[in-house]
Amino acid sequence: SGSPLPTHGTDWPRRGVTSSSALPVLPCQCRELAMDFLNSLPFIGKATPPKKDPVTVRLIKDSDTAEVKRMWKEGFYAKENFENYPMWARVLFGVLVPIFVNYSLYFGDMANPLKTYSETGNAMFVAEDTETKEVLGCVAIGKTSEDGVVEFKRLSVSDKARRRGVGVKLGSEVIKTAKQLGYKKVWAMSGNRVMPILFKKLGMEPAPDTRGKFVGDLS
Repeated sequence: SGSPLPTHGTDWPRRGVTSSSALPVLPCQCRELAMDFLNSLPFIGKATPPKKDPVTVRLIKDSDTAEVKRMWKEGFYAKENFENYPMWARVLFGVLVPIFVNYSLYFGDMANPLKTYSETGNAMFVAEDTETKEVLGCVAIGKTSEDGVVEFKRLSVSDKARRRGVGVKLGSEVIKTAKQLGYKKVWAMSGNRVMPILFKKLGMEPAPDTRGKFVGDLS
C-alpha cells in the first residue's frame, strides 16, 4: 500500500493545502483529487480572512458636522473635565464654559468644522464604527502662531464608545498627520483626569510651566 499521509514532525499545513508538494508522491490526478478533498474538510479548509478593525479613523466630511458638534459639546460638559479643580474654580467654569462652548459652536472653529479644519496646516478626523458607520469620536489639529508647532484639540469620544481604544486611535492619527505636515512639536491642554493617560501613551509629557498642558516632540 502507499505511504500514509504525514501527521506529526513534518511541514504538513495546518490551514488549507496550497501546494501539491505537501502531499505524498501519487499520480497527478490522484494528488489533485486528494487536495480537493482535504480543502473541503471544515477543520482544514481555507484560512479564515482577517477580521476588520472595528473602528475606522478618517477625515471629517460634511454629513458628520451635526454629530461632531453635538458630541464635542456633550464631551466638553463631562464632569471629569472639572472634578480636579477646587470648588471656586468649578463655580467660575459654570459661568465661563457655556460662553466659550456657544461661541465656538456659533462663531468659532466649530461653527463649520469642515471648513475650518480643511485649511492648510489643519485637519479634523472622526472615528466611526466600521460596520454601522456610526460616528464614535472626533479630534482636530490646528496650526498655531508659533512656527513648527501644532495644537491637538477638540478631542471627544461618545460615552458608548469608551474603552474601545477610540481615543488612542484618534490621538495616533493626530501625531502621524502632524509629522506628515512637517510640524516639530505638538501641544494640548486638558483638565480632564483621564487625558494625561492618553497623552502619555502618545509620547507627550506634562509642560513644567503650565498646569494641564502636555507637549510632544515630533522631530
